[in-house]
Amino acid sequence: MNKIKWITICLLVYSAILLDLDNLAFYTPIGRIVIFDVFIIIFILINMLKLKYIRDNRLLNIFFLVMLFLIFYQAISGFYLLQTIDEVSYSNTASVIFKYLMYLIAMFFMTNHIIANKLINQYKNIWFYSSVVVSIVGLFQILAINDIPIFRDLFLWGNIRGGGHRIAATFRWQGVFIFYLSIIIPLMIGTMLDNEKVIFKKKYLNLLIMILLLISGFYSGSRSFLLIIASSLLLVVLNPLVKNGIRLSISKIFFLLLSIIPVYYIINSFVLSSLAVRRVLGLEGAVGVTSGVSPRERIIRSGMEAFETSPFLGVGSGNFNEIVGDASHNSYLEILVENGIFGIMIFTIIFVLLIYICIVNVMKAFKERKTHALSVSLIILNILIYQLTAAAIQYRILWVILPLIFANYYKYSNYETPKI
Repeated sequence: MNKIKWITICLLVYSAILLDLDNLAFYTPIGRIVIFDVFIIIFILINMLKLKYIRDNRLLNIFFLVMLFLIFYQAISGFYLLQTIDEVSYSNTASVIFKYLMYLIAMFFMTNHIIANKLINQYKNIWFYSSVVVSIVGLFQILAINDIPIFRDLFLWGNIRGGGHRIAATFRWQGVFIFYLSIIIPLMIGTMLDNEKVIFKKKYLNLLIMILLLISGFYSGSRSFLLIIASSLLLVVLNPLVKNGIRLSISKIFFLLLSIIPVYYIINSFVLSSLAVRRVLGLEGAVGVTSGVSPRERIIRSGMEAFETSPFLGVGSGNFNEIVGDASHNSYLEILVENGIFGIMIFTIIFVLLIYICIVNVMKAFKERKTHALSVSLIILNILIYQLTAAAIQYRILWVILPLIFANYYKYSNYETPKI
């Protein structure tokens, strides 16, 4: 049974990273279904045959309960709003609830299985192996958009956008690709700085894969790629301090973590939106540059107008696009508008839990002189910051990286033997 579970976990991760493409999807009344969703149902059914529950994994249990409460709130508020707001579609809400519930249960089972069988390193390796395929496809797509024969015929996929210039490698679109890079790049750097094996025994091959990923990230044409560059540089800069075992206080770490978010937001939303700055960087002719209000600013304004119509309960999960007429491109805005003040309060608990895990990892990194623990903290930060640029909370890939985050926290919490 354990082998079957592990094979299914591998299939879940690889299907989220390599097989989430439009030509492999089909549409149903509950939304877009891909291979990942099929595997997730199989995985849940397998786990139902023999449940494994780790009692002392308190933080995961709290996260699970808070998410369940959020899902329950979405269901109840959505039904109420259906009676009061004409534009609300309960089928949209039901689709979001179904996804959250399936992804949450699968993530919970995956984390417990990884911890109970001490498979953290093996699970990390699944991610590392995926980077080989992603980097190669990314390279081939770069060659394709540069009109190189053979590659042009085979790799000009439908996920290449921006007039045929922005690649997305194995992902449906550029946003998910950058989200993946914000996870895998820090993970690779942290492991390499600890002198541990990443993919290949020869370090230059691991470095080559990482360089190919970074080059592919540039060719995605996404400004959010700066998030990966910033976190990678920060990891390298902090590595000497980690190896020297510099002492840190929780208050200093908390202040540092909170200060990174507004700095990135200001740079991404204002500095890089300036025509003068973009001219200096050679980006003046980029697609979407205008002298007026940017499309995302218009979305925020329209979103806040929708929020004002129902500030406490929101307009119902899955209805942002229906009412505003466009995707939110911001998880926090989406939750605020769709679930109101009550919903954002529930989500704040999840935010605090992840920040707490982040702090625990940083403390452990400096105490044990392990850069890998610091890389996990930066992955969490990347995830939280990235929510400002995309509604990534529903990304399938998010729910298969959470098991690694919670399993690492459990490992760093000094538990010797899991209480099952």
